[in-house]
Amino acid sequence: MSRADNTLDRVAFGLLLGLLVLTPWPLGSRLPWASMLAAAAVIGVGALWLASSILRGRTSVWHPLLLPMVAFLTWTGLQWAAGWTIYSHATAYEWVRYLSYAIVFALTIDLASARQRSALLTKVIMAMAIAVGVFGLLQFLTWNGLLYWVYDPPYLGTRFGPFNNRNYFAGYMVAALSPALGLIFSGGLRRGRTLYLYLTWLAVLSLLMCLSRGGAIALAAVLGVVIALGPAAPAGRQPGEVRAKHWFSSRKRWVIVVAIIFALLVGLSWLQQTDRVLARLETIFSFESETPLAGRSETWRDSLPMVAEHPIAGFGLNTYGWAFPNYRQVPTSNFAMHTHNEYLEMLIETGIVGAGICLWFLVVLYQVGWRRLRAARDRWEYGMRLGALAGWTGILVYSLTDFPTIIPAIDYLLAILAALATMEIMESTEQ
Repeated sequence: MSRADNTLDRVAFGLLLGLLVLTPWPLGSRLPWASMLAAAAVIGVGALWLASSILRGRTSVWHPLLLPMVAFLTWTGLQWAAGWTIYSHATAYEWVRYLSYAIVFALTIDLASARQRSALLTKVIMAMAIAVGVFGLLQFLTWNGLLYWVYDPPYLGTRFGPFNNRNYFAGYMVAALSPALGLIFSGGLRRGRTLYLYLTWLAVLSLLMCLSRGGAIALAAVLGVVIALGPAAPAGRQPGEVRAKHWFSSRKRWVIVVAIIFALLVGLSWLQQTDRVLARLETIFSFESETPLAGRSETWRDSLPMVAEHPIAGFGLNTYGWAFPNYRQVPTSNFAMHTHNEYLEMLIETGIVGAGICLWFLVVLYQVGWRRLRAARDRWEYGMRLGALAGWTGILVYSLTDFPTIIPAIDYLLAILAALATMEIMESTEQ
């Protein structure tokens, strides 16, 4: 490999790190300028990296998930090109973002297959979960009604952390916390374990403090996955781990669970927020007329006729908000841009074909991810893969009642988690 080629690979890998570090702060890159700047950087670096790979005769790494990704981009691009969308600008805008997510996935599987780099990505994700969570707590304790104490964003919502809506904050934290939780419950953390536990506790505390009910359910799903599967981690090559494995699987995980619950209650009591959080959680499954869940169920009901209107091709990617007012049965001044159910929204926007491709992607993700998880060579690799799959599981559960994937910071993180869960990791140095 020439020096120029090696430099380009480093630039591309640096881009992945930069996306993880920078995209959460400008409202999760939801602002159009931040979203398009990130997408342009990804597409530009990705094009140079691809051209360089072709010129030097380098065979790109093929991955089973790339096929449904290409199929989805082809189908939604055809929606725009053939005029099957009711709003071509919105579809094109969203298509560019999806292209950038696919490129991030491809860059990750090609550039982070070495153990050192995959471990670095994992550590950066863990660090960002802690940084964003701690910032959220600090801003909550000193809240003056403005993000960063000086900025009033142009979007409605209950602000928390660097996000204009607490539900987006919760969605990001669910995905970002998952690798740390996977490593904690698989015994994969060996250095700085106590420090990680304390800092992860602060991050989980911030997720509860934002009062997102969907986020709490998604976090419970993540914890369910890592608690159930964590003890199956292989012992690896560390002396004494085989003897300790049974004790970790049967007793230590429940000690950790009880300790985390107790620590969270202590933290909520210290912040004098226990009653507020518990009262919020009590309304999770309430369908009373004044609760958000009741309003969402009405939106789902009114959205179902849209599926029958355009069952095959859909209305066009990113067009739900423009089509829905014609189907809403209850007069209201609220402008619903999303259906609070990403599965239904994807079916409406991309039709049976697009929704089928998304289902194909998820099936391949969990098939390959499960196979890689069972073949993990030690607890670090197992915990990393388990956390990545748990993060996807949490977001999929969250997507039943919300729309976290409209936030680019979450989507870039999910693309990297999908790669970490499913790519082949080549041995380098021990962690």
